[in-house]
Amino acid sequence: MNKVENGFYGTDFNMLSEYSEAYEKAGFPDLLKPASRGDLVELARQTQQLDKKAREWFKNHSIELNILRNEEELRQFLIQRDPM
Repeated sequence: MNKVENGFYGTDFNMLSEYSEAYEKAGFPDLLKPASRGDLVELARQTQQLDKKAREWFKNHSIELNILRNEEELRQFLIQRDPM
């Protein structure tokens, strides 16, 4: 995200603040709060929201995802990449 939004990856050591602006701008939920409270129900809800928002973000930035529905699709994908 940082590369797409700001044109650089950062350094070998990256502070969370280097990435939080792009993360927040994308509308992604804050997972740290429910995780630090141990609120697993809220964390699960926010994680599902993150998945939805991330898929939208990738699509809006023309980034294709290889989403595999099952083990057989994974096998076929791996065979195409590295046939034996």
